[in-house]
Amino acid sequence: MSDEVATIVPTHVPTDGRPEALNVANRHLEVATNEFYLALQRFHIWCVLAYDEHLVERLGRGYATGGYLQVRSAIFEALVIALTRMFDKDVRGKRPLSLKNICRDLCLPEVRAYVVQQRTAVQLDFPARLALVTPLSDEDRAIFEATAQGDAANAEVRANMEFEALIRLGRALKKPRIRDALARLHQLRNTEVAHRDLEPNAAALSRPIYRDLDTLFGAAAVLIRRMNLLGRNIGDSYAEFSDRARLRALTFAAGLRAETVEERRALMDEIRRARRHPKRPPPTDGTRHWFGSRRSFQDDEA
Repeated sequence: MSDEVATIVPTHVPTDGRPEALNVANRHLEVATNEFYLALQRFHIWCVLAYDEHLVERLGRGYATGGYLQVRSAIFEALVIALTRMFDKDVRGKRPLSLKNICRDLCLPEVRAYVVQQRTAVQLDFPARLALVTPLSDEDRAIFEATAQGDAANAEVRANMEFEALIRLGRALKKPRIRDALARLHQLRNTEVAHRDLEPNAAALSRPIYRDLDTLFGAAAVLIRRMNLLGRNIGDSYAEFSDRARLRALTFAAGLRAETVEERRALMDEIRRARRHPKRPPPTDGTRHWFGSRRSFQDDEA
């Protein structure tokens, strides 16, 4: 990642040994993660509004349909803004919440060294912590310390592997599929959403396709998960959150459709099943599940 613009965050190490660059990156990452969750909920609502043919049929051709189309367009424009903001490059410190910039800052040498050292220290301190709660003989202490040394070495290897994976993920953002999807969305944002180009260039890029949203949400999900594990030591289940967001969107659409009692009962049964078994296959009701695109993004790392 040496070809990127130099980091704008301070890189001195405070007296406690924690790099200030890590503190700044984690603050930005926390906000960026919340923004991602918000955009993900909007994405599922847009999926329902875009693909639910029965909803359009029930609304008919009256005033309600006009309002429905306005809501759908507004949510799509919000998605375009959110996704392009997630992947913006740094422009003189004006893009602190860009996932590219946060990824770059977490891969700084001093940040990496600190995280690896902390991962190993946790393992090395285990015998001393154990001795505080139970007496240890010299033989037992020697066994625990030898085991701790091995665990620390393994932790160092795993942490370095995770950093290398994060670097590969950052490079994968330059692959054609990600790059082209971003280029199409940036053009749409600059000509029709954030700005209005009354005389568009005839040789401009093609318009975005629906798959672009799946691609970019999948890329953002993998990056955010990896960065939260390394920088904040937080591992959330994005699949479960996505599933809950999808069910909220389905419930929202059910209210708009003015469904029958039987249809509402079937939806509530699905929600109860999802709460009991959160990890289940993607839906088959026409909506698109963003988590399914994670594997294809990871394939781009090679």
